[in-house]
Amino acid sequence: MLIALLLGFALAFVGSAPMTGPLALLVLDRAILAQRVSAFWIALAGALVEGVIAGAVGTFLPLVLQHSSTIVRLARISGALVILTIGVVLVLRPGVLEAIKTDRKRQSFLAGFLATALNPTLLATWTVTVTALHANGLLAGGYRSGALFGAGVTAGALGWFMLILLLSRRWSPTLMSKYRGALGRGIGVVLVLVGLVVLVRVALD
Repeated sequence: MLIALLLGFALAFVGSAPMTGPLALLVLDRAILAQRVSAFWIALAGALVEGVIAGAVGTFLPLVLQHSSTIVRLARISGALVILTIGVVLVLRPGVLEAIKTDRKRQSFLAGFLATALNPTLLATWTVTVTALHANGLLAGGYRSGALFGAGVTAGALGWFMLILLLSRRWSPTLMSKYRGALGRGIGVVLVLVGLVVLVRVALD
């Protein structure tokens, strides 16, 4: 059982490193503006949702594995389209993140929740991960194993974002905000490329 918890933590922590998802964009944007309280609640909500998704996949392992190829393919396509759309929007309107209200705790939590819950890429990611873990005898499936795995994922994802927030204390909000638009557009270009690469890979599989 402890292995499931530790695996969830480690995989989520390392897997969060590419800051390319909608949740990461929101956390990074608020960190740039030194709005660390808002960034924390956004990250917490997102980590909880990701933990629930990973835990559900880990719990219902036999059912997931039975339909894993279909689930992964559909989730990869829809996730790539989401990423591509966000990228295009950021390229055309790099200041669009400013329109998302996170002045209050409830608004921040809701923003983090929706940014994660509406990201189908996570379902594909954790389905592939759980399938590999199960194939190597590291995750048995079932309620207890899945719940602990999900808890580890929540802690790992939140841990990564907390590290980002700690590092952001060294940033100058005044200096960073000057380049906020350019940063948003740059991230948009990266997301467009990521989305296109995923779509091409899905088409070639």
